[in-house]
Amino acid sequence: MSPQGLRTRFLLAGGLLTAVMAVCGAWSVVTFTRLSAVIGETLRDNQDKIDRTAALASGLEREDDALLLALTGNASRAQTEWEEARHRFEAHFSQLQAVLTADDEQAACADLRRHVDAYHHAGDALLAAREPTAAREIYHERVNPALREAVADCGRLRELSFRAMRQAGQEADKQAHRASQIWAVLALAALVCTALVTVRLAKTVLADVAAFARLNELRSELVAVASHELKTPLTSLRMNLLLLRERADNLTAQQSEILAAAVDAVEELAGTIDELLDLTRIEAGQLRLQREQVDLAVVIEQAVRSLRPRFEDAAVHLRIVHEVPTAVVRGDAARLRIVLANLLDNALKYTPAGGEVQVCLTSSQDTPPRLRMSVTDTGPGVPVEFRERIFEKFFRVEHHQESDANGVRGAGIGLYLCRQIIEAHGGSIHCEANEDGRGTRFVIDLGFG
Repeated sequence: MSPQGLRTRFLLAGGLLTAVMAVCGAWSVVTFTRLSAVIGETLRDNQDKIDRTAALASGLEREDDALLLALTGNASRAQTEWEEARHRFEAHFSQLQAVLTADDEQAACADLRRHVDAYHHAGDALLAAREPTAAREIYHERVNPALREAVADCGRLRELSFRAMRQAGQEADKQAHRASQIWAVLALAALVCTALVTVRLAKTVLADVAAFARLNELRSELVAVASHELKTPLTSLRMNLLLLRERADNLTAQQSEILAAAVDAVEELAGTIDELLDLTRIEAGQLRLQREQVDLAVVIEQAVRSLRPRFEDAAVHLRIVHEVPTAVVRGDAARLRIVLANLLDNALKYTPAGGEVQVCLTSSQDTPPRLRMSVTDTGPGVPVEFRERIFEKFFRVEHHQESDANGVRGAGIGLYLCRQIIEAHGGSIHCEANEDGRGTRFVIDLGFG
C-alpha cells in the first residue's frame, strides 16, 4: 500500500476516532449531567423529608417531656409546654405532609396522624387527671404506648426516605451501566483503526466507574451507620436528662433507672463518635500517635476501672492476670486505652451472665521477646472462617449467620480501629479460640519500650 493510501487511511481512522470520541463525549456529558441532576434532586427531596421527620420525632419528645413534667407535680408549666410543643408539632407535620408524594409514604403519614391523635387524647386525659396515681396509670397504659407507636411511624417514614435514596442510587447504577454499554458499542465502531487506543480507554473508564460505585457504596454504609448508631442514643440522652434536670434531688428508684439509662446512652454515643473520628483520620492517613513510655498495667487498670460497673451489672466476672515484672511500651496511652476498652466492651457484649472475662499480661516466646496482652471471654466464640474478617471495616459476624447473637448491636468498626492502632504501634493483633475451645481470645503483641 502506498504511503499516500496509508496516510489517507490513518487520517480516516483518526477522523473516525475523533468523531466517535466527540459523539461519545458529548453524549456522556449530557447523559451524566441529566443523571446527576435527577439524582441530586431526589437526594435533596429525601433529605428534606428525613429532616422534617426528625423534627417530628423531636416534637414528640418535647410533648412527652411536658407530660413527664406534669407527673412531677408542675401541672401549670406542663400544660403550657404541652400546648407549645403540640403547636410546633402540627406545624412540622403540615410541612412534611406537603412534600410526601409516594403512596407508601402517605399511608405511613396517615398512620402517624392516627397514632398522634390517640397520643394527644391520652395526654389531655393525663393533664386533666387530678390524682397523681391516676395520672401515672394513664401515662403507662395510654400515653406511652401511643407515643411508641408514633415514634415507630416516624422511624418508618425515615426508613422509606432512606429506601428511596437507595433506589435512586440503584437506578443511577443501572443507567450508568446502560450508558457504558452504549459507549462501548460506539467505541467498537472505531476498533478497526484504533483498537489499542479504544481498549486502553475502555479499561480506564471502567476502572473509574468501578471506583465511583465503590465510593458510593462506602458512603451509603457510613451514612446508615451514623444515622442508626448516633440518633438513637442521642434521643434517649436528651429525653432522660431533660426529665432529670427538673427534679435532681431525692431520686426515686424509677428516676435512678432513668439516670442510669442516660449515662449508658452518653457512653455509647461518646464511644461511637470517637470511633467515627478515628475512622475518618485513618482513612485520610492522618492518625498521629503521641508516643511516650506507657505502662500497660496502668492502661489496663484505667480501662477496667471505667468498665467494671457494667461487668458487675451484667453479672460477668472480670479477672486481671499479670505475669511480667514490667510492662512498659513506647506508644500512645490514649489510643491503647481505646483498643483495650473496645476489646473489653466486645467481651462483655458476648459473654452471658455468670461468665468470665480475663485480661492477661505476659511476654511472648519470640526473639526478641515481646509484650503480650490478651482478652479472653467465655462467650459463643468466633467461627474459624471469620477470625480474620472481623477486623475488616463494617464487618459483623451476625450479618453472616442465622442467629442474631441475642441482639448484640454495633457498627462493625471497633475491631478495625483496634488493628489499625496496634499496627501503627508496630504490633499485631489476632483472634483465636480459648484454650478449652470455648469463647474468644484477642491477642496483642507489642515491643517492649
